Amino acid sequence: MLYKEYMRDDASNLVFCTWLVKNIIEIINDNPGIQYSFNLDPQQLLYDSTFEAMKGLIPYCDRVMIEVTESIPSNRDIDQYFNYSVRDQIKRIHEMGFSVAVDDVSSGMNSFNAVREYTQDIDRLKLSLIQLRNVEEGMITVTISLWKALAANTGIDLVIEGIDSLEVSKWLLENGLEKQQGYYFATPRKLK
Repeated sequence: MLYKEYMRDDASNLVFCTWLVKNIIEIINDNPGIQYSFNLDPQQLLYDSTFEAMKGLIPYCDRVMIEVTESIPSNRDIDQYFNYSVRDQIKRIHEMGFSVAVDDVSSGMNSFNAVREYTQDIDRLKLSLIQLRNVEEGMITVTISLWKALAANTGIDLVIEGIDSLEVSKWLLENGLEKQQGYYFATPRKLK
């Protein structure tokens, strides 16, 4: 709720993004040689303050990947928002030198047709199996195959998220999907 509150307008988003960039820089400086990803909500991509704050991360852009979430912005002040999606904003992030991932493809804003529009400006697709938990196995296979084909045809990495067992991991490996993440590999650490 607090996160959504900070995204209510450009001024409050600036406060949040300034704090975020400062903390990301500290983490990067304290941990040399490690790559980092962080999520941006599409609502944040509609504010100039996000891009102003991100300028502070440009010196670290070789170690930072920005993941655009699937959330649908609540304040869409753009005519025909869904026709334009976040294509221009993703291009802008890419032109700043950052790697870009599209998180939770096949859900929310990150439909196949929307993502297909800006493949030239993204480096990674992330498909979560969590969203497919109550779906028939054949549909899961078709969904994975669709995103795998798009990734292969465009040269974009595909990461399968939500791996919670050795069996699922092996099945993905047998189907040529080596990039995986989930609780099976690392459970979240408790906050101190």
